[in-house]
Amino acid sequence: MARDKPLPVPEGPQPAVVLVRPQLGQNIGMAARAMLNCGLSDLRIVAPRDGWPNEDAEAAAAHARSVVDQARVYDDVPSAVAEMARVYATTARERDQVKWVLTPRATGADLRAAVRDEGPAAVLFGPEKQGLENDEVALADTLIRAPLNPGATSLNLAQAVLLIAYEWWTAEDATPAVKLVSGRQNSGRAARAEELDNFMARLEARLEAAGYFNIPEKRPAMLRNLRNIFARARPTAAEVDSLHGMVKALWEAPKVTRRPREQERDGTREGAPSRPPCVRGFARCPGRGPSPPLGRGDDQVQERITAAVGWVRRASRQPTMRPCRAGTAVRWVAARTHSTGPCQAPPPHRIPAIDSFA
Repeated sequence: MARDKPLPVPEGPQPAVVLVRPQLGQNIGMAARAMLNCGLSDLRIVAPRDGWPNEDAEAAAAHARSVVDQARVYDDVPSAVAEMARVYATTARERDQVKWVLTPRATGADLRAAVRDEGPAAVLFGPEKQGLENDEVALADTLIRAPLNPGATSLNLAQAVLLIAYEWWTAEDATPAVKLVSGRQNSGRAARAEELDNFMARLEARLEAAGYFNIPEKRPAMLRNLRNIFARARPTAAEVDSLHGMVKALWEAPKVTRRPREQERDGTREGAPSRPPCVRGFARCPGRGPSPPLGRGDDQVQERITAAVGWVRRASRQPTMRPCRAGTAVRWVAARTHSTGPCQAPPPHRIPAIDSFA
């Protein structure tokens, strides 16, 4: 994030970052930005290709302009590290020299200990094109090599600075590796074991009453699975309270509840305007009451249903039969097929006039 004013540089013992013959001002500025992100401010530049000061470096540094402004420029590496007790050199290649080699992760802790116990320390970073020369590497007592893809080990200058600076910062950072961040409306306190046990007991009781555990021998495994679901989620105390409310709402809800869309479709929603009768199926004709249930379960009833369906199909093909009257016809047939007497559905040649069903 860009800021109008540069941020102040951090104080206290810290290693120096030495950029040896950097080629691009943008890389210098981005390296300074990475340093300030990780609490470093001692920037030393050895023989920059485009001279110093550099406008590109100042623009790329953004809020780390203060690091660029106080950077010191040297003619060679020995003069840049003259007062250092420890010198580290970054390299991606094997060098024909006997040196201790650390990973960036190990370098962070080692740098902290060196600055605290031994004195000033510096980390050398080579130019973008070919890295440090062997004579420059010989000035270091320790090498730093990042375990990367063997086919692509070269890093951008600013990336390399950020990698080492980040490990320096995190070596003594107390930030927990994992934490739960809460909003203003939630305390974020993790639910206690007894709170989760209370919820599980309530959920088990409601599921038992609803007949969920219909296989007794599987009950223990089902309960363990349910508990594991909530244990993995690690809910907060507020979330457990919400779960209690959900269980209560589901338990106290009516057994059958029509969805709002169905109520609006049928015009039965409270305060909704009434709609003209229209059939949307054989089960109901809105505004005229439900049809009596069709009987079933024996051959005689099946005969009545078959005859009634055929009669309705033939009647519905007449052009004068409107949908609402078709619904009336369905109820007429249903009322007759529901009786226990002989089949009352009229034969095809005795179908009543359609208007008589209005």
